[in-house]
Amino acid sequence: MPIVTTAGREKLETDIREAFARAKSDGSNTGANPEIIISNLAEDISNAIDDYVIACVVTIPPGTPTLTKVTLPTGIVPFTGNVVGTSSS
Repeated sequence: MPIVTTAGREKLETDIREAFARAKSDGSNTGANPEIIISNLAEDISNAIDDYVIACVVTIPPGTPTLTKVTLPTGIVPFTGNVVGTSSS
């Protein structure tokens, strides 16, 4: 489970508010195309969620209990150790 700071959650909320504000603004334009507004809103919210998820910090201390039996797909190798970091796309 990702651990996210309060600042990360606040940024997510701000980004989503901005997405809806953009949709509201776009919708108030004369001749606004609802399909474009919906598409832009979906993209903005997806980007906000993506930014939130990839900014997570996950810490797994050595010796943390894991599942006792896991069947992994071919080519996937389990990792054991201390991992601290972030990811970006």
